This record gives sequence, C-alpha cells and structure tokens, in this order.
Amino acid sequence: MYIGSTGERGLRQLVFELADRSVNEVLAGHANCVDITLTSDSGVCVADDGRGIRIDEAGHTGVSGLEALLTRMQAGAGPSGRHDVTLGLCGMRPFVVNALSSRMTAEVRRGGARWVQEYERGAATTPLTEAGTSTGSGTTITFWPDADIFGTAEYSFDGLAERFRELALLNRGLEISLTDQRRPGDPRSARFRYPDGARDFVAILDEQKDEPVHPHIIGFEREEPRMAGTVEVALRWRASRDERSVASPTAGPPTAAHTSAASATGWRPQSPHTHGNGGC
Repeated sequence: MYIGSTGERGLRQLVFELADRSVNEVLAGHANCVDITLTSDSGVCVADDGRGIRIDEAGHTGVSGLEALLTRMQAGAGPSGRHDVTLGLCGMRPFVVNALSSRMTAEVRRGGARWVQEYERGAATTPLTEAGTSTGSGTTITFWPDADIFGTAEYSFDGLAERFRELALLNRGLEISLTDQRRPGDPRSARFRYPDGARDFVAILDEQKDEPVHPHIIGFEREEPRMAGTVEVALRWRASRDERSVASPTAGPPTAAHTSAASATGWRPQSPHTHGNGGC
C-alpha cells in the first residue's frame, strides 16, 4: 500500500521515495545536482553531491544515521521548511525502498572518508565500513527491486523523465538527470534544469500553441504556505491600462473586480516598471 502497485507504477514510486532526499539536499543549498541511473542489471542508482547522510549514531537507535534511515520507519514529512518536497505517496522515504529490494548498497562520502554498507530486503547484511578516502561529499544508493514482488515489471524511461522534468520546472535551479543503461549500445539520457522555473514552463507551453498562452505574464513568485504541506504560487502581471488582463487574453484592462479578487487571494498587480523575481 505504501507504493500503490506491484507493477510499473510501484517501481516508479520506489525511485521517487529514494530521490526526494537528494532533491531536498539541492533545494536546501547543500548539493548541486541529482543523478538517477537505470543500470544494465535492473538496478537503480540515485546519487547526489550533498553533505552525505550521517554516519554517527542516530539518537538512541544504536545504529548509524544511514542505517536508521534505510531500516527504520520514518513516516510523515521531512525536516520542516518551505523548500522540502515529497515525491513518494506516504512519506516513508528510503525505508520502504530497502524493504522492497532484494539488495541495496549505500555509499556515503563525508568528512574526507568513504563509507559503504550492504542491505537485503530491508536489513543490513554488513556493518558500516570505511572503504577509503574521498575528496568530495555526497551519497550514492543503488537498489534492485525484489523480483518476487514486482515480477517482470520494468521502469518506463519516459514516465520517470516526465516527472523529473515537472519537478525541475517547479523548483527553479534544481538540476536532475536520468540515464538509461538497460539497452547496450543504445543508452538514453535526459537532463533537466530551468533557471526561470515557472516562466520556462509558460514558454514551453507557448511553443506548443499557435497563440501564446498569455503574452503578458512576466513572472511567478512563491508565497508562504497557508496550510501545512501546501505551496501557493502567485501570478504577477503588468497593470498598465494599455495591456490586457490576466482574466482573459481578449479582455480589456484589469477591472476593479479583478483587482479585488487578486487582493482576496493574495495575488498582487505589478507596476509596468517593476520586475518579478523570475521563478518559483
């Protein structure tokens, strides 16, 4: 029930549950990019150049922060903050991925050292071991879904790529790549990064239409959540009498009703000489 399916949909959720930790590292400013690779032996590798998962003991668990993350249930939202995203269904994060994998390997680069640990079906099979030095930091986790659970289901490259593209559009500056090595001699890859966030999304929509979606949209801004787990995005527009209203591309200038409605919802008209902040 944690991933919604034992078919292809469920496989995608495993990737999302594992990737959200790395994505949040980027959004919090601790990493630059996230790389996901579909390996030739049916595994999935998720890597980031962030701080590296903690390797010291986590609270009173008696195990490292890495092992606690991968073997203990951690339902609910992650660390509070407006930049956190949750790609999975129930916020279980890597724990559920490990539990549904026949094998998992974790590598942590932190404090100048490289640490590794092996897991099978949710349990650690080796101790956390220092395996050499490292000049950088980050975390790489590779897992192989349990064939007894998922049968012959396979990942859809296009399905994963579409979700990661949407994620990059919604989070300005997030860089995320997807590489498919399952077909020898014919690898596929995609890299997504949109410096202007939602404005890039509008531009993409415009390219697919004969008429622009809206020619006077000049930016988007993220507003503080009014409810836990929600994010509101405000559309900003020019309020010049010479330009059309946001309500309709064919309408006249913004009316008092438009202005009142914008005020009630938190949207604000903008002077023609003021520039938006450029993204979400």
